[in-house]
Amino acid sequence: MTFPELIVFDCDGVLVDSESLSEKAIQQLLAETGAFPQGVRTDHFVGRTDREILETLFGELGREVPEGLHERLLEITRDLFDQELTTLDGVEDFIRQCDTKICVASNSNRERLNAALKAAGLDRFFPSEARFSSSDVERPKPAPDLHLLACRVMECEPDRALVIEDSKTGATAAGAAGISVLGLVAASHLGPDASANLRDAGCFAVAKSWKEVSELLQEFESFA
Repeated sequence: MTFPELIVFDCDGVLVDSESLSEKAIQQLLAETGAFPQGVRTDHFVGRTDREILETLFGELGREVPEGLHERLLEITRDLFDQELTTLDGVEDFIRQCDTKICVASNSNRERLNAALKAAGLDRFFPSEARFSSSDVERPKPAPDLHLLACRVMECEPDRALVIEDSKTGATAAGAAGISVLGLVAASHLGPDASANLRDAGCFAVAKSWKEVSELLQEFESFA
């Protein structure tokens, strides 16, 4: 029997090199509000939903998120994606060579996920029924709900699936779902501690490129 039977890709930092653009979008939005000092730190929110990020930031000010701000963030992000978003090197070749079912499960909301896939030219690989977002669950990552939903819809038992993640948030979610998780540290935003953080979060191995992912999967039986 083929193993894994299903590969569940995260999107940001796994399929597309988007986290720096997401950070740029949030900084632009916060500057527009005038409620935060210039350069307020937000990079530690990697892997979290946009809604959670804004609610946390405004919560620290003792305020509710102003009406329309979520929509404005999506607008800024879409513009940046259309202008600057790129895929991670080698990901398209990897997807084309996959001989198993694939899907994407992202903490982005549905609109943002669709925008990223379209801007990067990856939407053709993931039909709507193979896209799962934070809009689809009550509890996004690091809860296991999103990965479990993906396995259920794609008709694969969790212990027969593999998740590929770049963040502790995503790796923690996969582990809680009982799914083997492989870390990937190929995105430009990741620092020197990324590999250790992913291993601490439960990744059985960490790859530095999509070429390494292919090599690791050839030996996956020895890890699982």
